[in-house]
Amino acid sequence: MILWGTTNLKSSIEQGEFNCPQCQAVSPYTLKKSTEYFTIYFIPVIPLGVRGKFVECNQCRGAFTEAILSYDPTAEKVATQVTVFRILVAFMVHFQKTGVTHVTSCQSAYSELLGQEIPVEIVEHELQLALEPDSSPKNYILSEGATFAPDAKLQMMASAMDIIESEPVDNEHSRMVLAEFSQMLGFPEADFEQVLEVVAEISLMSKPGLE
Repeated sequence: MILWGTTNLKSSIEQGEFNCPQCQAVSPYTLKKSTEYFTIYFIPVIPLGVRGKFVECNQCRGAFTEAILSYDPTAEKVATQVTVFRILVAFMVHFQKTGVTHVTSCQSAYSELLGQEIPVEIVEHELQLALEPDSSPKNYILSEGATFAPDAKLQMMASAMDIIESEPVDNEHSRMVLAEFSQMLGFPEADFEQVLEVVAEISLMSKPGLE
């Protein structure tokens, strides 16, 4: 009786360096392919075609699709910062916090996020876009806010608190706005008091001279 079957064999195609998301550093990689073979008595004799390619990090041994070779952590970081900024602008529009002091507070939050001073005109420009009739600030917060980790959401809420309190406002109003924003970001309603306590601490620590 002839024993026949198929098997997959892996081979290296190329090597180089890439930004490994697991190592969070530039690491050496090997691009590999998996080829299916027809076997006789467990010996591969006839290649049946390439079944797939993948990138293996030589440092952590993580496996990724070929698309990872185009991964740019710097570009990803910038895109994330812009999204956070636009969520804050959407917050301002949805909750009607578009006064001069609100804009200045948003400018400060974005400057702190980037680590450099940004001109107020950038906030004003984004605000005008968010105020256009076909814009949907609430939907933007709901869709984009859900993609962030809890700590990032807490930081956004702290910035939102600073925007609210950039002009005189009663505590009850502030709580109501933050409670709704918290739920829009995906925090359970039952956790609001705990969330608010953490947010208040973050906001306080961000004040100059109160570290």
